[in-house]
Formats: sequence, C-alpha cells, structure tokens
Amino acid sequence: MNFKKWIYIFAAEIFIGVFVLASLSIIVDPFFHYHKPLPGLFYVLNNERYQNDGILKNFDYDSIITGTSMSENFKTSEFNELFKASAVKVPFSGGSFKEMNDNIATAFRTAHDVKYVVRSLDTYKILSDKDMMRNDLGQYPVYLYNDNMFDDVKYIFNKDVVKIAVRNIKNTIKNKNGGITSFDEYANWNDDYKFGAKSVLKSRTEYKEPNQQNSLTEADKQVIRENIKQNVTDLAYAHPKTTFYYFFPPYSVAYWGELYEKGDLNKNIEIEEYAIELILECPNIKLFSFNTMTDITMNLDNYKDTLHYGEWINSKMLEYMKNDIGLLTKDNYKKYIEDEEKLYLNYPYNDLFKQ
Repeated sequence: MNFKKWIYIFAAEIFIGVFVLASLSIIVDPFFHYHKPLPGLFYVLNNERYQNDGILKNFDYDSIITGTSMSENFKTSEFNELFKASAVKVPFSGGSFKEMNDNIATAFRTAHDVKYVVRSLDTYKILSDKDMMRNDLGQYPVYLYNDNMFDDVKYIFNKDVVKIAVRNIKNTIKNKNGGITSFDEYANWNDDYKFGAKSVLKSRTEYKEPNQQNSLTEADKQVIRENIKQNVTDLAYAHPKTTFYYFFPPYSVAYWGELYEKGDLNKNIEIEEYAIELILECPNIKLFSFNTMTDITMNLDNYKDTLHYGEWINSKMLEYMKNDIGLLTKDNYKKYIEDEEKLYLNYPYNDLFKQ
C-alpha cells in the first residue's frame, strides 16, 4: 500500500508540474500565440521568427512595417505621426520574399483591417525561388504559424518558452509596469555598430575591372515572375483597399562596386527593371527606389557595411514615401533605370579609397 501511495503521489506531482509548465506557456504566452500581451506583464520583443506571427495575429494595429534588416531601424512612432496610423513592426532579418509575404497574409487572414503595409524588397533576393525560406537558423517553428492545435505541444511544453515566461514575470516584478518593448526599439540595431568608410570598405583596397557584364536570361525572368507574383503582387491584388508601400533599399555605392567587379551590375539593373514592370501593374502598390539619390548612397557615413544604412535613412525614407519622393511609375521608371545605369556603370569606384 505504501508503494502504491508513493506511485500516486509521484504521478500527482508529475501532473501538477506539467500543468504548471503548460499554464505558464499558455497564460503568459511570451510569443503571443494565443493572445496579445497581458496588461499587467512586461514582454521583451527580441525574437522575430518566433514573435512576429503572434504580433500580427493578436495585436491591435492598422498598419504593418516589415522587411529584412533594411526595415529593422524604422520607428513606428515616426510612421504613425506621418501617416496618422497605428503600426506594428515585424521584420525578418535575412528573410525571404515568401517569409515576408506569408507573414503579411496572416494579418488579413486574422481579420485585421490593414490600411498600409511598408516593406523592403531587397533586389538581391528578387532572383530567388518563390518558395525559398531562410534555412540557417535551425528548424522553422511551423507549430506557431499553422492552425493545428495538436502540434502546440511543441510550444506549451517547450522549456525555453517557460524560461521566457518566467523572465517576463520577473521583469514585471522588477519594473513594476506592464507593457512591451517599443516597436521603435524592437530589432533596431543602429546603436550597435560604427558607420563610415572604414566599416564599409574594411580590408578592400581596390575594385578590379570585370571581364564582362552579365545579363538576365529568360530562365531568370521566369524565376522572377513566379517570385513577384506569389510573394508580392497576388496579396496586393487580393486586398485592393490596402496601400502597399514597397521600396528597393538604397545600398551603398560600395555594394554597386562589388556588383561591378563581379560583372553582375548590369544584370542587377535588369532584374530591378523587370521586377518594376511586373509590380507597377498592381494599382495599390506604391513602389519606391532611392538608389539614384547620391546624398544617400555615395556617403559612406550612412552605412555600417556595403548594404546596411543607419536609422536616419529609415526616417528619411518614411518622409519620402509619405510625400511620393522616389515613387516609380509607368511614366518615369525607364528614365530612372537609365539614370541608375549611367550612375553606377560609370562610377570611379577606386575613388572610394580616397574618402
């Protein structure tokens, strides 16, 4: 009898322990899988892949800012003031077109009335398979993104989720105020890096002349068509009342120098031009590019490396988009492509080392 009693006690303790763990995951819900933040708790936003889906499912908003690391330094407070909106920021550093598009689709699927979507369209990702997903961060947490309640056990009984839930409770006790990390701060990396020519050029000492400049092939165009259709325009066509502010990030002149050296600069411009033609067919997408704005791209003090610009450029782009500066249209995009081609195919890249 004593042995049976011990077994019952042990089983009861196991059950209580499992119940407590599950309760922490479900009630605190640090990834917002079931509900928006509880008003009395403080939640740290610091995991894009695991928290963005819950943010779009359960938060209150009317606008979305998303994209790769090119969008991480946007401040929703600035956007809200300019556009008279209430935005959330849900970037995916290094994310693919499909990851971004699927996340935006979640907002519409969960019955949110979305006025505006701001999103970066990285030109180096345009020529990618339409179903490509970033695969260098480990297994994708599909259990957070699907509607299958049975695989939620991977979330409910996840020891890391429980640890985060406990940390949220500790943060609340320490700070005494509920809330979340602000969307201005969420994913913002601006203060973590140095900017300028030394950071951008690093150990490079020259740009070599290419043997040839490559061009876009018909096979490439097919890949681009499929990617743009599935992950850019189809969603916009399906939601005509939403205005999509999409933009090509203004990479630095040093990035264009790398393309030139590899012989891919001409091809990159052709990729961009073909994507523009496909996207401009959709009436509720406002497509922008700032690549020919030399005060941005030619000033290496704006960059921490060849691609990434400081948060002041994000602020400037919001103002430009609000005022239709840099807007591409069927009437002006050919001239824009000509200017871009003239600017970067003829630039004296080795003069960068004199800065």
